[in-house]
Amino acid sequence: MNETLFDPLLLQPRLPPEAIYEKPPLFSFIGDQHLPYVVPAIVYWAVSCSFHLIDAQGWLASYKVHTPAEFLTRNRVTRSEVIMTVLTQQFFMAVCGYLMSDPVETVCSHEYGVAVWAKRVRIALQYTPYLLSIVGIDKHRLGLRLGGDFGAWLARGYPNECLINAPNPSDVCLHAVQNFSETELAIASALYWIIFPVFQFLAALVFADTMYYFQHRAFHSIPWLYRNIHSQHHRVYVNFAYGAYYNHALEGVPIDGILFPLCLKLAGLTTLQSTVFNVIWTVKVVSDHTGYALPWDPSNLLCKDSQWYHDLHHQHWGLKYNFSQWTPFWDWCLGTLWDAKHPDAQEKYAKTKELAEKEFAQKVLKAHEAD
Repeated sequence: MNETLFDPLLLQPRLPPEAIYEKPPLFSFIGDQHLPYVVPAIVYWAVSCSFHLIDAQGWLASYKVHTPAEFLTRNRVTRSEVIMTVLTQQFFMAVCGYLMSDPVETVCSHEYGVAVWAKRVRIALQYTPYLLSIVGIDKHRLGLRLGGDFGAWLARGYPNECLINAPNPSDVCLHAVQNFSETELAIASALYWIIFPVFQFLAALVFADTMYYFQHRAFHSIPWLYRNIHSQHHRVYVNFAYGAYYNHALEGVPIDGILFPLCLKLAGLTTLQSTVFNVIWTVKVVSDHTGYALPWDPSNLLCKDSQWYHDLHHQHWGLKYNFSQWTPFWDWCLGTLWDAKHPDAQEKYAKTKELAEKEFAQKVLKAHEAD
């Protein structure tokens, strides 16, 4: 039989109908387009209030980074001011989210989506024999050794089941283009449901983390930006959970309300994917500002000692270090990484705590003298 009969360059199965339709909302009382900015705001306060309760009850006190004396003497803003500022910022972020959201999200059927990936898999596999021949590997021998559908691709160009049951040799090509193999569909399903969404999440992480690093460093490197805008966030030297979004409006709204959603759109995230990503991002940001260095914190998987890493940045002697939000990659690359567990950093922490204890003792003494 002539091998050119099975040339996959010429043969592709027909795709099912595209079946584009308007995606029904996940909840009846709110459109999906609002979830990326509504759900993270709810999660922000849920996590923050949980840690506030932990703090008020004295639970997990052994994991606190700072002492009560530091909290009472070093911060330059009250909790009530922080709450009002965060609520105001979240309001403007919601306005940005509303204006940037698409009214209706259209999607195609999952069957069509898997079939498109199956077609891409077949196109990719068709080049495998040629690539193997370039590096001197005998595709026929390797195909016979591997067996199965993939072995058939190498040896003949099409999966076995596309060649079996063909009525006669002249119908083999027609039969081949009418079916995807089980292997093709399995690979396509994995790509559609798992691999490509994970890739999108990683792309969003790279885009957002890169954006945050360089804008954050710019706010510290340009004196006017720091003095008039970003210094507001650094009025909090001893972090607490709901201070994570305590930012100047000219920083929080453009960065969190506009640039961050654009990073997710650039990564191609769907509305629900954006919601999940925003929730994870929010939990990470709040976690870094809780003031608790928990050993089981999932954030440590991406950034070693994540809470310590960001807390160092909030110290007056650490303002020029640790700018990143998620991973220390850019800090490591550009020389702005400082390990909070390094002896030099720990020595500065110890001196800061000692000064805070002395200041607190003086305040207590003055209060007694006034009485």
